[in-house]
Amino acid sequence: MSIIQWDNKLSVGVNEIDNQHKAIINIINRLYDCVGSEDSSVDKVKDLLPELYWYASEHFKHEELFMFETSYESLVEHKKIHSDMLNEVKSFIDNLEEQINSPEHMADFFKSWLLNHIVVEDHKYARHAEVLR
Repeated sequence: MSIIQWDNKLSVGVNEIDNQHKAIINIINRLYDCVGSEDSSVDKVKDLLPELYWYASEHFKHEELFMFETSYESLVEHKKIHSDMLNEVKSFIDNLEEQINSPEHMADFFKSWLLNHIVVEDHKYARHAEVLR
């Protein structure tokens, strides 16, 4: 079962970035399936959280390069948001034993984290780059 469904309203108008967002959604959905199942396994979550961290950090590098190349004026602020988001994922990894007892909180956090970031912050650079009109 998915906690997040891709919707064209999430699109930033750049195929490569949209595809990366879809991949992050896939990881979050897999995490949700894992923590939401009756046979929830700490080991499965231990594998998925570092995967999410790694993929998000790679995605952020790509996004930041796009923002740099399009002279996005809020690049520094956006990079700070990315850094804060990665710190949150790292905190979930570091405190996994506590987090696994509240899987709904973890899943809800990642859902709102991603959707809010795309719809609010990422759409700003897309509008700046005139990808979204």
